[in-house]
Amino acid sequence: NGKALTIYEDFSNTATFTHNNNTVTFRGTAQSDITGNNTFYNLTIDTNTDGAKTVRFGASQTQTIASGGTLTLTGYAGKILTIRSTGDGTRSILDIPASITSGVDYVDVKDSKIDDANYTITAGSNSTDSGNNINWIFGSGIARTISGSLYQSNRTTKLTNQTVKLSVNGASPVQQTASSGDFTFSNIVLSSGDKILVWLDDDATYEGNTITVSDGNNLSGLNIYASHVTIRYETGSSITNANLSTAKGTLTDDDIKYSVTGGNLTVTDNFKFYIPATYTYASGGTITVDDIEIDGTLNANSNDVTVSGDWDNSSGSYTSGNNTTTFNGSAKQTLTS
Repeated sequence: NGKALTIYEDFSNTATFTHNNNTVTFRGTAQSDITGNNTFYNLTIDTNTDGAKTVRFGASQTQTIASGGTLTLTGYAGKILTIRSTGDGTRSILDIPASITSGVDYVDVKDSKIDDANYTITAGSNSTDSGNNINWIFGSGIARTISGSLYQSNRTTKLTNQTVKLSVNGASPVQQTASSGDFTFSNIVLSSGDKILVWLDDDATYEGNTITVSDGNNLSGLNIYASHVTIRYETGSSITNANLSTAKGTLTDDDIKYSVTGGNLTVTDNFKFYIPATYTYASGGTITVDDIEIDGTLNANSNDVTVSGDWDNSSGSYTSGNNTTTFNGSAKQTLTS
């Protein structure tokens, strides 16, 4: 009946809960499990009064905040709010009516997904990304906008209705559907030097990755080309294997089509490693690729390069140093320079 409700331990709904525009507050230091698929109007979890608290949302269950309502998730120094799922490794789901860009801090989050791909929760710089989160934004810096477009492998024909994921420095990704072939991520917290990875996710036909080094400002034109691993940078004079490693971090998504081990880069077979014009790739380690197109500059710095597909250096430059460049494909290979 619209009355405020304060709970110190668990909330389990196996029948019907009607919020009537009320506020539900979780307090105390005991762990609270919130289970069942629920719709709240105002849901408040704030550790200031009582101290550190762990709240677990039901695994694979959705907690919805009704239109016009608010979600408050706030910890404090020495009073961390820990957010988990009731099933380790299985995400719980938060369905919020709008992005939350401030007020969430001193939280430690794991296994949480923000359901609407257009909305995110930005956690303050005192917060921890403990992994397997979607559409949570972590980090210190300034909230920026990142946009780009999706293209087929010819780099000209637009794609539509693909899911795009974005990660900064290998953190849990944010995602959205690029219904018109264009994407815009808002409120991405960036500092100069951050490594950004965007990729096409869970598409049966098209896959592709683009990696860049941020200058800490808004970024447009971060395009993804199907069947490409594309590299670029917004600051500095080159991009390296170490940068690519930081961009991926510990992410294990099989739609990320490269790996860096011991400083050495391997690009997945059937994907073109693409260095666009005006950009320099200074590997800092060995390079193993299928197809490669160098429209910019490849500086191998005496690190070995192995190519199993085609080599196109017709518009760029290649500095090998004292390395060995090996062409080891089992089928005919085309070399263009």
